[in-house]
Amino acid sequence: MTERWEPFQPTRVRAMWQVARREGEVWYSASLIRGIDAVFGWTRIGCTIRTQVYRAHGFDIGANSAIQHGFRFHSMSAPIRVGAETFINRNVLIDSAAAVTIGDRCAIGPGVQFLTSRHQGEPHPHHHRPLIDPLPITIGDDVWIGASAVVLPGVTVGNGATVGANATVTRDVPPGATVVGSPARSVTTPTPAHLAN
Repeated sequence: MTERWEPFQPTRVRAMWQVARREGEVWYSASLIRGIDAVFGWTRIGCTIRTQVYRAHGFDIGANSAIQHGFRFHSMSAPIRVGAETFINRNVLIDSAAAVTIGDRCAIGPGVQFLTSRHQGEPHPHHHRPLIDPLPITIGDDVWIGASAVVLPGVTVGNGATVGANATVTRDVPPGATVVGSPARSVTTPTPAHLAN
């Protein structure tokens, strides 16, 4: 027997209010960031101010990391961690339905997308659409991700790996590997030096 869905149960109302409040904070942050982008753009002071605003709103951003203008995130329901000395280029999107961890000394190209949610196959009986299945994304240290690459849910990119421009990463990338294409496939074999890390 299917449980009847009651939208106004006190626990559901509280949960919806908490989500709405959090989304309001996200909207305010996004508006503030758009203002910073309009005034300072890609300048170093713009990166510094932008990073401080993200830290103030719960992002874990390491020392000497830079986030260029146009950085977008769709939710703050899961943690976003960016390691030290990492550069995130312009127009990067993080769909943070699940945790996203980017290691130290990484270079993320313009237009890269980190998508942490996928649809389950069958629609939910009460919503008439598939449920969302969030899976975390982990990017190791010293990783380069080329322009407009897409990293899909549940993927781990190993230390020292390189992801080519426009690649669609659908499965884990071993440390030191170089992957290209859609879906991404390896074009180099990791060296013993990368495997030691």
